[in-house]
Amino acid sequence: MGAVFVWIIVIGLILAGQLILGRHKGVSIYGPLAVYNTKRGVKLLDKISGISHRFWKVFGNLGVITGFFLMALVTYSLLINAIRIFRIPEAAPGAALAIPGITIPLWEGIIGIVILLVFHEMSHGVLARLEKVKVESVGTLSLGFIPIGAFVRPNEKSIRKAKLSSRMRIYAAGSFMNVTLAIILVSLLAFVVLPYMTEPVDGIRLLAVEEGSPAELAGLSEGMIIQEIEDGKIHDLVSFVNTLDKQDLFPGDEVILKTDDSDYKVRTAERKGRAFMGITFCGAIPAGEIVKLFIASPMTIRILSPECYPSTFLPQRTMWFIIYAIMWTAILNFGVGLINLLPFRPLDGGLMFSDAVRRIIKNEKLARQVIIVVGSLVFLLLIFNFIGPKLLGILA
Repeated sequence: MGAVFVWIIVIGLILAGQLILGRHKGVSIYGPLAVYNTKRGVKLLDKISGISHRFWKVFGNLGVITGFFLMALVTYSLLINAIRIFRIPEAAPGAALAIPGITIPLWEGIIGIVILLVFHEMSHGVLARLEKVKVESVGTLSLGFIPIGAFVRPNEKSIRKAKLSSRMRIYAAGSFMNVTLAIILVSLLAFVVLPYMTEPVDGIRLLAVEEGSPAELAGLSEGMIIQEIEDGKIHDLVSFVNTLDKQDLFPGDEVILKTDDSDYKVRTAERKGRAFMGITFCGAIPAGEIVKLFIASPMTIRILSPECYPSTFLPQRTMWFIIYAIMWTAILNFGVGLINLLPFRPLDGGLMFSDAVRRIIKNEKLARQVIIVVGSLVFLLLIFNFIGPKLLGILA
């Protein structure tokens, strides 16, 4: 019922926005989309680029270097995942579209997409003005009254006339800003926000003990703090997982868990072919580990939950809405920033790759063939990562 009510509000905002915004000069309506164009934003881009020419030049150069490195890394990752999908379709993770309200939370998703597009397009615009490339207009996109992004419209002739290095900096700026913003947001969560919400517990806390499980039969109960596993010290969630992995437990093995109350001998049972104790737990994750986990696999940051971070200076629901909004903004910025660097047009990575190939291969016909072949193969690779698991599952 709650989801239906939310969608009624969303549809109402879209319809009302279309009726009201459509009357304003400078707003064009394309189906559910309202597009607002203005030249006022160009002055803002000039001001931002003028704050420090040196900073933005370095930013652009770092973006180009990082962009080509990530282009190769993401393409390689897609290839490796495609091979996994071929080998074990049901086990390999496939890619998924980020659709607010369907595949990701509605409002947190909308906030994340808006921030993603604003920072992405702003970066392109700032670097364009820095490189003396003419910008026709700056605009916003919305679904009625719901903002979904922004755009910068550069002059195509002006871009083509710009130096290769200038074009590269402009193309790379958007994705580099997205990836940088994602890491900053996760670092903010890990080093500033979450430490103030973490219980001062040396160990991991049991949130629940399954009825009839080996843990319950051994005497463990909710609220206990596990401090040692077979003399291995437990300080946080990472040390707990690492210590447990070292035990290499099999169904039927015994393990001694030391808590703040006493020592308990647990004989593991079997569940899905693995050793099972029947405990649900949580503990602090070191800030550096959170950032490492995010960079290695952005979606793993979703392991952060209110149960493990109960202390807050705001109402729990409000605080976690903010945290989830930051979390999804980081995930979307990181993911889209990386995908946008893939070497096929019209993605920014495709524009960078095309210019780089033409710089290396002077024969235009050969250069075009390389661009088309590589771009097509990587595009098909990306599509296979989305549909491969289901497609092979149907054909199996």
